[in-house]
Amino acid sequence: EQGMRLQVTTREGVTQLDPLQTGVRQKGVLAFRLLQTDWKLALDLERVDAWTQVTSLQHVVCDEPLIRVTGNLQYEIENAGVKSLRVRLPANAESVRFTGDQVSDFVQQIVTTNATVRDWAIKLNRRISGKFLLQVNYHLTLAERATNVVVQGIEAQEVNLQRGFVTVQSSSRLQARIDSLPVALQPAEAQSIPRQLRQDLPAIAANFTFRLTEPVFQLALKLDRHEAAKLLPARVSQVDMTSVISDDGIVLTQARLTMIPGDKQLLHLTLPAEARFWFAFVGQNSVWPWREQQQILIPLEQHSKPGEAVIVEFFYTSRAGAAKSRTLDLALVGPRFDLPLENINWRVFLNQKWHVKEWSGTLQLQEQTQFASSVAVDVETYMRQEAGAQKEKTKEAEGFLSMANSLLEKGDPDQARRAFQNAFGLSQHDNAFNEDARVQLHNLKTQQALVGLNVRQAKVGGQTGALANAPRNVRDGLAPAYTQQEAKQLMGQNSAEENAVQMRLVERLIQQQEAVVANPSSIRASVPEQGRRLTFTRSLQIETNTDLKINLSTSEVRGVSPLSKTLLLAVIFLVVAGFGWLARGLRTSPSTPA
Repeated sequence: EQGMRLQVTTREGVTQLDPLQTGVRQKGVLAFRLLQTDWKLALDLERVDAWTQVTSLQHVVCDEPLIRVTGNLQYEIENAGVKSLRVRLPANAESVRFTGDQVSDFVQQIVTTNATVRDWAIKLNRRISGKFLLQVNYHLTLAERATNVVVQGIEAQEVNLQRGFVTVQSSSRLQARIDSLPVALQPAEAQSIPRQLRQDLPAIAANFTFRLTEPVFQLALKLDRHEAAKLLPARVSQVDMTSVISDDGIVLTQARLTMIPGDKQLLHLTLPAEARFWFAFVGQNSVWPWREQQQILIPLEQHSKPGEAVIVEFFYTSRAGAAKSRTLDLALVGPRFDLPLENINWRVFLNQKWHVKEWSGTLQLQEQTQFASSVAVDVETYMRQEAGAQKEKTKEAEGFLSMANSLLEKGDPDQARRAFQNAFGLSQHDNAFNEDARVQLHNLKTQQALVGLNVRQAKVGGQTGALANAPRNVRDGLAPAYTQQEAKQLMGQNSAEENAVQMRLVERLIQQQEAVVANPSSIRASVPEQGRRLTFTRSLQIETNTDLKINLSTSEVRGVSPLSKTLLLAVIFLVVAGFGWLARGLRTSPSTPA
């Protein structure tokens, strides 16, 4: 049997041979050839101890406020089976847990000679031999604001050989450093760890990997803490501003922000002193901002296409200066936002008669050119531009309507409702299309209200059957995600009279909501881009609620004065008169005799 060994003590009339010659491949078998009839063989039975080899992987995760340690110990047991195992862990190990196929119980055993370690006895269901994987998990409590921690090795007791690997990983805001490496550890690559040792362990994501030459070691870790970075609720990827300045110093500014709103619901902006806000558009739809003290709040509804940019546009007027005798000094101040800004472009248009002498501010002047009017300021041109803009809005509204119907089929009515709202807002100029979008939006609102009303009624009444048929996201109170087929099945459980009563109730609720929320409509202004164009840029503005400033010092381009014009005309007249008098004298002079 395994664990027992036979030795020959007396042998007469027999000779030992290889068991393989007789076709026996089992280990521990002795074979003999009989040489004579009268033979004698005496054997001695000896107990053999198990020979155990352990290959381990110890994974250390540095986190706040715990150091989590997981160890995989791959046992290879030969010669004999074992019924229990012993593992030595640090004395301050908490929440110790051993797992394995045959693990039945584990008990801590106190070592009186060493107060820094504790032995654990692991009891097995049966005697095992061959390969066996034992996993241990525990954690070490990290003191508040601690900068040093010592990690001890997991030592398998009563084994003949132990080797393996140690990995260290930093997570969260805690970063681990190793200044000095103990002799028992040598640097290694994570790819060299055997696959069976990486079971349930993210060893590839470790920051440090070491090869274990001795099971006993103490690894000192230096801990650095990093402050959590503040996440912006939204991102402004580009800012385009166009300002037209009159000769009296009045400025009309159009601001256009390309931003990903994310979770931000309100855009806070502060205009220059005595500035007048006109109107705003979000995604080409008119919105109603409101004012809180000095700030203007523009509502940002969640986009029907999450992750895509939305255009926020607004207009305002302000005074930048006043014209003096042949000079115009301007102090342009842009709006302040509660978000960092990227890729800022500010175009300023002046009358061609003004020449820029000096400039300063928070932006850099890129170019100064004479800019011919690209927009004729007349009714016909304005109407033609509006017709083109309305065609673009109709095309975009058709895309939103198609996307909304696709989202309904996929079971996402919440995003479909936003798409219907965008299609309805962009099609105000097209009565037929707008009515189609309004009807589909109204039907979806009614369906969502009916689904919510039925689920709420089933919860209050304790109708487990109705709740079981309800979509899981609606039943658990999460986002109302359901398909059209699921909605029909939910409504089909009611009688015709119940559905009629619920429909009247839902219609009244929706009518009250729609009566409160009106759709604003603003006339889009055309900024006359003509005259002298100055382009200012800035790549990044990190600080929030910071002014964008441009100071301009201009002078009037000097032309020819009236007095100079009079003198020039007089000189021209005298020259012409002189030539005329000279020509008359030549005609009246006597002819020279031949």
